[in-house]
Amino acid sequence: NYLTEKGLFACNIYSNELLITEIFATDLYKNFDELELAIILATIVYEPRRNDYFKMRGVKNQYRNILSKLSDNMFVFKEIDKKNLKRLIMLITNWFHQCDFLDLIEITNDTLDEGDLIRLFRQMIDMARQIIRASKDTDLNEKIIDVIRRIDRDVVKVEF
Repeated sequence: NYLTEKGLFACNIYSNELLITEIFATDLYKNFDELELAIILATIVYEPRRNDYFKMRGVKNQYRNILSKLSDNMFVFKEIDKKNLKRLIMLITNWFHQCDFLDLIEITNDTLDEGDLIRLFRQMIDMARQIIRASKDTDLNEKIIDVIRRIDRDVVKVEF
């Protein structure tokens, strides 16, 4: 009557437990670099808004590459929101590579407020911290800490 390692991991995740566990409590995460992990986190936590819009110039190859890697786990491949995945690639890639926050508004074509973007990034950071608390895998934790470091900056960073 003991929980498996995946079960223990899932106990520390507070939304999308099965999807997060299948990606981060298995070796599936090892298929992805930090940017791809950030895109996947964003895809999972993003809550679409009516009429939201994202530019998607030049994302086709990156999208196909991530989908190909996700297909190693059929549950994850089936459950992940492929539309959000494709739509968020350009936004997350630009922020991950240190673009100015105001440049993100152009990617969304003014369909999302600044607060919506900050909320997305804060939700990503919260989920990343849950993963760190849930995992004993130092390689995973190092990757996730790097994701947090790249996302939690500028107007997104909350300081006390």
